[in-house]
Amino acid sequence: MSVPANDDTIVIDVQQSLAQKLKPRWWSHPDERDAQTISQLSCLATSIAAIVGLELYTFSKSPAILAYALENVVDFVSSAIVVWRFYPVKYASTDGTGNVTPEQASLFMLAREKKAR
Repeated sequence: MSVPANDDTIVIDVQQSLAQKLKPRWWSHPDERDAQTISQLSCLATSIAAIVGLELYTFSKSPAILAYALENVVDFVSSAIVVWRFYPVKYASTDGTGNVTPEQASLFMLAREKKAR
């Protein structure tokens, strides 16, 4: 059973297609480069928050502030693991030019998977 199209459904379809076109690539189709960038920013933000939290703890001796600082240390470690895990293959080239053959890329990916286990 099909519903006949009316003016309201056409307007909704146009709005949805416009919204799809306005979304940036990293929002609609993220890749490992985007995970790398977000994780690097997260490492920076959580390291700053951890340092500030530890400094505040030295002055106030508040257990809540210490918990905040230690939570940020854990967040930093998890973001650092993601940075390591999604290390771009292009930086793994042996000649330093960034040009990686498909064989080199697959060997690097296999080595990375072994390291992750």
